[in-house]
Amino acid sequence: MRKFNIALLFTIFITLPQTLYSLDRKDFDSIVDFSVTIKTLSLYGKTDPSYIHTDKLFLLNGSVSGISFVDPKKENFAVRVELIYGEWVGLEDVKSYFCTVIFQGPEFYSLFPRRRPKNPSPDIISPNNRVLVVAKVINRVTDESGEPHWLLEGFHVRRIR
Repeated sequence: MRKFNIALLFTIFITLPQTLYSLDRKDFDSIVDFSVTIKTLSLYGKTDPSYIHTDKLFLLNGSVSGISFVDPKKENFAVRVELIYGEWVGLEDVKSYFCTVIFQGPEFYSLFPRRRPKNPSPDIISPNNRVLVVAKVINRVTDESGEPHWLLEGFHVRRIR
């Protein structure tokens, strides 16, 4: 019986890496759309929302322009983060693009403190920090000025230093 268990474990150990690494680029591209940026979300949100694949994940980079706490309690934590991305147009004009990401769950509680600590961890996210976000579209919303933009659900966030 002991030899059988060892043989079974050895077989699993040998075949497991082949199973894990059998994913290829096509499999990855079926769930992640790298062509989408905050700029494309902003532009196509106004003109052609059908261009945005609402069933895929996006990897977005931008700066945090605002944080509002939907539910500050750790067990039901939810925070709304406004992301901004800008680019120079000529030498004197800057064009800005926005989207809103909602992060929910206790795993985000320590990343978004209500008050900035005296000795903050390098992982803490606050306004004006650059971040990298993995998110998925929830829906298209209209802001106070009547402009449409995307509301996203954030799955991962990391500060870029």
